[in-house]
Amino acid sequence: MTNPVVNMVQEIRTKVRKDLYGGTLNYDATIALLKRQVSVAEKMKDLLLLGQIYETMGTIELELGNYELGNEHYQKSLEAFETIEDSFRVGIMLNNIGEIYRRWGKPHEAAANYVRARQLAEEAEEPRLVITAYSNEGQVWLAFGEIDKGIDLLEKGLETANRYADWDRNTVSATVGQALPEIRSNLAEAYASKGDFDKAWEHAQRALDAATEFKHLDQVARATQAMASIAMLQNTGEHDIPALLASALETWQKVGAKVDIAHLSKMEGDYWISQRDLEKANIAYQRAIEYFDEVRLTHEADTLREKLAIK
Repeated sequence: MTNPVVNMVQEIRTKVRKDLYGGTLNYDATIALLKRQVSVAEKMKDLLLLGQIYETMGTIELELGNYELGNEHYQKSLEAFETIEDSFRVGIMLNNIGEIYRRWGKPHEAAANYVRARQLAEEAEEPRLVITAYSNEGQVWLAFGEIDKGIDLLEKGLETANRYADWDRNTVSATVGQALPEIRSNLAEAYASKGDFDKAWEHAQRALDAATEFKHLDQVARATQAMASIAMLQNTGEHDIPALLASALETWQKVGAKVDIAHLSKMEGDYWISQRDLEKANIAYQRAIEYFDEVRLTHEADTLREKLAIK
């Protein structure tokens, strides 16, 4: 019989993920609840449960930009999983810690954790973690201007994803269905930054096709947004940029991803500024501010307020 405490914690974790992605998280109440569950897990001496609770707390802080506190929670989770020798969850935590460092602006620390995660995943023959580690490590180097290094890692992740897709088509949706379009979207933007727009567009189109096939609506939105980004960089008039932006926005709204709606809205505002349409730019920026405020990304919101001279 399943322990009711374990069931409750899993329900909390599920709700936290939903609320974080939708921007409806009650931070104070949720953290207080999770801290109480930490005490319960410690009394039960259930290290698996303890690690999962700290992982959830770390993810909350990660998404809210509280990287130092998030890292503390993730390190406690990692310690718990290492103690019970759960290599799969250790790999997940190393990836999460890498993500903390990546967003924190510490690429070398991020890459070191991704490499460790990938090594563990390769030893355990766990494709999802291998692919995720390659993808995340590639994103680190893209973000810090090492475009060729980032592309190389993303290509390796893509190669691994395709290998497992061919090996076991029935498990692709669970293991790499999310990774395939995400990697291709990242490759699309990377090649666009190098000016290779044909290759960039090919990756973006294939990302959209894969996301549609595996019914990952968030990746459909991401691929469409990548297409808009490429078209903006290319600036030839060949593609209908407003239509791509509108399609991506509509899809993100269906997903309910407020952070992504905010970033896309900022991107839309930048586009209209380039077209010297200040009215449409202001509408997009105001929408971005609204969503940044909702998900507590105050720096981003304040930056746009300053840009619009909104008091």
